[in-house]
Amino acid sequence: MKVIHFLTILILVSCKKDFKNHTKLPTYFQVPPFELINEKGLRYGSKNLKRSPYIASFIFTQCTLTCPQTLNILYQLQKKLKNNSSKVKIVTFTVDPERDTPKVLKEKAISYKADPNFWTFLTGDFEKVEKVITQSFRSPMDKFLDGDNTIIGIAHSEKLILVDKKGSIRGLYSLNDKKEREQLLSDMNML
Repeated sequence: MKVIHFLTILILVSCKKDFKNHTKLPTYFQVPPFELINEKGLRYGSKNLKRSPYIASFIFTQCTLTCPQTLNILYQLQKKLKNNSSKVKIVTFTVDPERDTPKVLKEKAISYKADPNFWTFLTGDFEKVEKVITQSFRSPMDKFLDGDNTIIGIAHSEKLILVDKKGSIRGLYSLNDKKEREQLLSDMNML
């Protein structure tokens, strides 16, 4: 009987150890320091985020397909963050900085009731924004033009990216998958 009891405890301890290993968030890579312009027209970047984990997202204001869905999901996340007194912030990068000026982003922020204590929209010089999105976050950003060189679309990631307070990417989550969005909420609590 003592042997069975000992084996049961041993199995439970090893399962608990395995469970801890499986719940540890991976560290993918470090986001290099960056500085862009927020919706208020002020410089904003990694220095402002140094003590806060954040969720990075990518949109453009002229988008009529996935971006409104992204912004609705981020609005819902913001409400949960505020209700939980979370330190996690939301940072939304435009992939169309030529048209998405601070003024345009401020209007978008207001329309989605973005609380500036939790949710920031970023733009800036095209080359800087492109470098941050494609190199720092390793995320796509590409324009689709029609025959008249008019932008008809911009390819960008629909993933939400969880970044810890040290600037390391810890998770990528699909907007279209409710389980992944729930996993994001769970993973935020581990940071």
